[in-house]
Amino acid sequence: MKLAATSFVVLLLASTTLFANTDNTVKKASEQESSSVNKPSTQPAPVQNTPAESLYQILAAEFALDRIEPEIALANYIAAAKQTQDKKVAKRATEIALTVASLDVALQPATLWAKLAQNDLEAQITIAAIYLRLHNPQEAEPFLIQLAKINPELANQHFLLLYQQLPEESEKAELVKSLTQISKENAKPFGAELSLAEIYLSQKKIKEALIFSELAIKKQPDSLESIRIHSLALASINKLPEAIKLIEEKLKAKPSLDLKEYYLDFLTSNQQIEPAKAVLKDIVKNNTLDAEQQLELAKFAMQAQWYPEAESLLDTLKNTDESKDIAHYFLARLAELRNNTKAATEWYKQVLTGPFHVLSQIRASTLLSEVKDYKGALEVIRHTQAQTDEDYKRILLSEVDILMESNQYEAALEKLNAALNEDPEDVDLRYTRSLVTTSLKKIDLAESDLKWIIEHDESHVDALNALGYLLTNHTKRYKEAHEYLSTALKLSPNNPVVLDSMGWLEYKMGNLEKSLEILQKAAGIIPDPEIAAHLGEVLWHMKDYQKAQDVWNQGLALNPKNENILDAMKRLITKTQKK
Repeated sequence: MKLAATSFVVLLLASTTLFANTDNTVKKASEQESSSVNKPSTQPAPVQNTPAESLYQILAAEFALDRIEPEIALANYIAAAKQTQDKKVAKRATEIALTVASLDVALQPATLWAKLAQNDLEAQITIAAIYLRLHNPQEAEPFLIQLAKINPELANQHFLLLYQQLPEESEKAELVKSLTQISKENAKPFGAELSLAEIYLSQKKIKEALIFSELAIKKQPDSLESIRIHSLALASINKLPEAIKLIEEKLKAKPSLDLKEYYLDFLTSNQQIEPAKAVLKDIVKNNTLDAEQQLELAKFAMQAQWYPEAESLLDTLKNTDESKDIAHYFLARLAELRNNTKAATEWYKQVLTGPFHVLSQIRASTLLSEVKDYKGALEVIRHTQAQTDEDYKRILLSEVDILMESNQYEAALEKLNAALNEDPEDVDLRYTRSLVTTSLKKIDLAESDLKWIIEHDESHVDALNALGYLLTNHTKRYKEAHEYLSTALKLSPNNPVVLDSMGWLEYKMGNLEKSLEILQKAAGIIPDPEIAAHLGEVLWHMKDYQKAQDVWNQGLALNPKNENILDAMKRLITKTQKK
């Protein structure tokens, strides 16, 4: 077994998953630098053109790793790194040292690696992190500066990444101290000021955030990040007019699209709706936007509920061949947001190609099915073009749903049987077939499918629940039903659907108090007409007639045509009146 090499991102942290609490800026930095930070080499150092003695040491080290003798491997690699002065050998020695030895031991090969690879981000950030972890920030500072020199534009993000990944607050404080010193000693914009501003802002130390963000702006007047942090800091202490004035002055000096887009977001976030709309109008009028930029602005407008503005942008997009399908999709989404399902259906139907084609046709068929236009729904779904096996299954299951909605159960069963003949191991198809056969009162077939699923996946909550409910409603095998539902509840204790089934089973078994307790818990988790039907019936049998009718009425408010509620009300109220 070979010891895997790992970069400082993992090795210098004392615990847990990385990036768990990082903000978007830090995540972006980690993605941009993934080649150097997140994907360390796991291969032995190259041996081509290596002196014989060093070659022997490298091979001996790798053999030692295979034998799980990392200390021997480390000693050989450190010796080889010194002799060869090869940065890749030094890197490998550092990785092994950080894995199996102390930071003090790792310092020697890491220093050599940083010296030999002065333009390597990972080398510089590793040695800086080691010094910070050893509580020697003065030694870390030259490497922090070198790190910024490698990529000045992203220096701020490098520093933030390092700050987020240092495990101890004392180490973070030392990094802040080092960045402050770098800022004082260097007139160049190394990103230290901006990092400090962002760190202080996250700590809600607004005074410090303002000081360093203002300094960052002085060093880099056109820096969007500097303007962003300074304006956010001002807004956080109710100085919104000052923040707006800052951004507008910067826009007058240099009306870049990036700054306009930030201003749009900033105004919207601060509830300055009409000024924000004016900025959006200015962007559309005075900037040349590609299709992707127009789409992003349209999505932004939709999220802000600026529907006319979103529609205008999408109308422009739909007139271009390369963007019309995606524009049709978002026009459909927009129509749904405006509760215009008829228009939404037509827009969805016009998504004829691209990644949203299948999704759009399924949604169009669903909307048609909801207004009981089953013929139209089936026509749409049957003309949908599958590109993958997954598409084919989604289309098939959508067609089956429509057939079930329109009470065409035999046709649905025929479709599922044909599909299962092709792929008998498909769990989704078997589960759906169990629903169809249950509706057809083919209880043995439904039970067989559900048991097959459970045999292949003991934790399939839906199958366990369906089988328990099936046995409850169609047999007297309550003990078996209880076992299946109990297992489902162990797997998903607060699942309202399973609680509803168990509550109904307790009712069937005559345990009204227990049934009431479980069904009330289910109803408290989610308002649902099916739960309301069962809960109302239990209350009725407990002679709490008014509360039963209240529960049913609440369920009918969610679905006025729910057959289970209407049936329960008709059956029980009529029966009581006859008495």
